[in-house]
Amino acid sequence: MKELLLLVLLCADYTWVTSQAELCSVSPSIRFPLDLLKKHYEYNYPRIPLEKNLPMLNQGECGVSKNDQSKQIINGKDAPANAWPWQVWVVGAAGMCGGSIIHRQWIVTAGHCFEGENVVKVYHGNNIKRNGNITMTDRQILVERNDDATAIDMALFRLTSPLSFSDSVQPICLPEGNVWDASPCFLTGWGMMSGGGYPDILQQIRVKILNQSVCKAFQGVIGGIEQVNNYFCTEAVDTPNGEYRGASYGDSGGPVSCLKNGRYYLVGVKAFAIDLDGTFMNFESTVSRNVDIINGLIRKYS
Repeated sequence: MKELLLLVLLCADYTWVTSQAELCSVSPSIRFPLDLLKKHYEYNYPRIPLEKNLPMLNQGECGVSKNDQSKQIINGKDAPANAWPWQVWVVGAAGMCGGSIIHRQWIVTAGHCFEGENVVKVYHGNNIKRNGNITMTDRQILVERNDDATAIDMALFRLTSPLSFSDSVQPICLPEGNVWDASPCFLTGWGMMSGGGYPDILQQIRVKILNQSVCKAFQGVIGGIEQVNNYFCTEAVDTPNGEYRGASYGDSGGPVSCLKNGRYYLVGVKAFAIDLDGTFMNFESTVSRNVDIINGLIRKYS
């Protein structure tokens, strides 16, 4: 532990870091001694408490995919049709982001995507982003906790009309009980690809959830996360030839979908990603810690 703390302190000193490139360096992409850090923490699941002060919303047949991805290792591949029927593409004046259907009239996305916007387009029902049906929104509500000094990077949008559920349009389940042991987990989105440009077909990648201590250690070095308990980290698994892949511009707000007992749960909402010496660390907003607030907001504004 002392070795780790010393390493983190040294890497936080940018002048020292630059002269010790074999350990870490600060450049346009942050280099970090990831392998050394992992020796101190085995992969596990962050034990962030689930709060259930309100009964769960009736979501019906949530989290059901007609194309089972649970046995596949996927690294930035095209998603089959209807594999992720809760995934939506949200387009507004401020840009574009992913999102998830959690209710017939509500989607969840990242709070930083559409600051101040209430009216955006939501494309749904197709893994080809511009081929989906379009439903407009009329209200955005930021998800906030009274016990935190900072907002969570999550927002809810209310649709102007309820969705009709089908094989291609389904809600993902909100967490109920412990979901940190759910596996496998996937990131999905239409964000920028490694070679530049944006895909038309929804992309998917399998990830593992990192121990919360690892996530906090990264946060201590890079900064930028004011309330780390509202976030967790994921990393792509089994990438070929050491090629690391992760989320990019346009993927924010999309779901971290994890399978448990035959259903997918919305464990996280994509916040941002950082390239750490070729390893993409994905930072996700934690849904389970805030599910009671999400439920309450939907009831209040429906």
